[in-house]
Amino acid sequence: EVTITRRSEEDECLILASDGLWDVVTNQEACNIARRFLRDPQMAAAALVYAANEKGSGDNISVVVVDLRRRDRSSSSSTSSSSKTASSSTDTGLDC
Repeated sequence: EVTITRRSEEDECLILASDGLWDVVTNQEACNIARRFLRDPQMAAAALVYAANEKGSGDNISVVVVDLRRRDRSSSSSTSSSSKTASSSTDTGLDC
């Protein structure tokens, strides 16, 4: 499935995840969890995997969280958006 969504300045992150997450965690829950850990996208992905496991997901759980917030290019040596994975495969995405 491919979905094209126009991004806005307010977008904070992109969550790409398999059914193992989306079957048991709502979009709003996923956004709330990701926002809490967004300074570290890898931790955000791990927290989402943990939440799905806690809710009894019976499917494989794969999550990637991408930080979409703008970076001040003069304040850090790494200016690119970071993406960290808790697992490698993905099905569906959600902009938070």
